[in-house]
Amino acid sequence: MAALKPLSDAQKLILINAAAHPDNVVFPLPTDFRARGAVRPKVLEALLKKGLVTERPTTDDTMVWRRDARRRRLTLAITATGRAAVGPATDDTAAPVAVAAVDAPATDVAAAPATAPAGKLGSVLSALTAQTGATLAALVTLTGWLPHTTRAALCRLRQRGYPIRLVAAAGSKAYHLDTPGQG
Repeated sequence: MAALKPLSDAQKLILINAAAHPDNVVFPLPTDFRARGAVRPKVLEALLKKGLVTERPTTDDTMVWRRDARRRRLTLAITATGRAAVGPATDDTAAPVAVAAVDAPATDVAAAPATAPAGKLGSVLSALTAQTGATLAALVTLTGWLPHTTRAALCRLRQRGYPIRLVAAAGSKAYHLDTPGQG
C-alpha cells in the first residue's frame, strides 16, 4: 500500500479540531481555517478520500456537509485513521482549538466572537450598534461597497456569530446588532 501524502496545515487543523470535538465531527470548522470558495470543499474532500474522515447522518443544520440523493443531511466525522494521522494528543500538549459559529441563530448573543474585526467590517459593526441601526444605503455609503457586497458582508458577520437582524419600522428597514438584553 502506498504511503499517504503528508497532511497540509489546514488538514491537520481540521483533524485536530474534530478529535477535540465531543461528537468527533469536523463542523464547525476552526476559525484558523482560512480557505474560501472552492478550496474549502476540496480540502474536506481530500480528507474524505484519504479515509481520515467519514460521512454520517446528522439532524443539526449547522453540521451539514452535504445532502445525499435522498436529501438526507450528512456531516463529516473523524475516523480512527484520522486520529492516528494527527498523533496522540495529551492534556499537556493539546491546545484548545477555537471554532467559528456557523449559521448561529440571530438571537444567540453568546455565540458572538470576543474580538471585533477591524477596518470596514469594524465600522459596519459600529454602525449597527447605533440606537436606530443602519440602513443598507448608509452602510453602502460608509464602506463604499455595492449593495450586494454589503449584504454579503452582513451574511458573513452572521455566520461568524454576530446577532444581526433586519428591522422594518415606519416604512424603512434598518440592520441592528443585538446586544444582551435586546430581542
